[in-house]
Amino acid sequence: MTEEMRVLWAWGPLHVTPYSLMMTLGAVVSVFILLLTMQRKGHTREMAIHLSLVSILGAVLGGHLIYCLCMAPMLESDYGGISLVWEFFRGGYTLYGAVFGVLAAVCWSARVRGERVLGLLDVLTPAASWMLMVGRLAERFTNQGIGMMVEQPWLQRLPFAVCTYMDEEWSEWHVPVFLWEALLGLLLFCLSVSMLKKARKEGRTALVFLTVLSAVQVLLEQMRQDDCIRFGFVRFTQLAALAVMMGCLAWECRGGELRSILVRWARLGFCALIVVFVEFAFEKPQFNIWLFASMAAAWLAFIPGLDGTKPKLWQWIAEAVMLAGGIAVIATLGHDYEFEGLMLYAVMACALFGMAQTILCSRARENR
Repeated sequence: MTEEMRVLWAWGPLHVTPYSLMMTLGAVVSVFILLLTMQRKGHTREMAIHLSLVSILGAVLGGHLIYCLCMAPMLESDYGGISLVWEFFRGGYTLYGAVFGVLAAVCWSARVRGERVLGLLDVLTPAASWMLMVGRLAERFTNQGIGMMVEQPWLQRLPFAVCTYMDEEWSEWHVPVFLWEALLGLLLFCLSVSMLKKARKEGRTALVFLTVLSAVQVLLEQMRQDDCIRFGFVRFTQLAALAVMMGCLAWECRGGELRSILVRWARLGFCALIVVFVEFAFEKPQFNIWLFASMAAAWLAFIPGLDGTKPKLWQWIAEAVMLAGGIAVIATLGHDYEFEGLMLYAVMACALFGMAQTILCSRARENR
């Protein structure tokens, strides 16, 4: 019996599993974090309780309904029919469904109550980060959040690997992607708490949270080899993360100069192409030529001063590093080196960093 099916307590139809217990406790702590954060920001307790209920409802409904929508073609064959849609206790949730659900719920609540939506999203980020961390750790009980098999004995230990099966003669170890995602949640929690202590432009904390979460999640999602939602080799979470980053950039481009806006969208677009062609290159090396072309285009788009601002020394250094890295990638891919896969992950990470930098490091004087 797996940890997912093990029952800790049972009262009639109510069965408490390790996963459900951990998620419930995490939600309770998240509510207290939100109450404390809103109290320090001058909100009433009634408003804090209201936002807690709205956010939880949005996360549950959004996470479950979007999962069911994505899995609609397989509901009848794999999930016993359409009844999964209203049977929330059977599972079936996705991270970005919860993100979209919370965003929609908070926007609706702010409009109805006459509150400022950006301020509400800011104070919500510490609680959301905490829940993200707990939810990822809880995946340990569901056999999800794991990556490729780790065969080197010296790497078969945390944080490099986690044991998924063991008997007297055999053991299996896999990359613990869920643990790294939990560390991302902890990092976002500390970052959001730190940002809220300082006077920043309204909405900046939520923008940083969504951008960093989306950029890192694309990379970590690529490492997963579990039951993640995918359409062929295209993963839903990666598409949703890209949509969130595009939305964040569109928000940041409000009122900007046309030249700067075009350059920033070009940078985001070429970096997104790099990510796409890296995904192709993992399965089909013949797409390496398109990967190299998108890398060259991104290198040109990131030339310092192209957006009309005065170039800084660190920008020239970063450009030189990008060029050197591109040359190393071209010299590596296609030669069957053992570290070719790691090189592809490194290229994807650099492209995602470029996307996050494009969103967060512009209009710095206005946003800070």
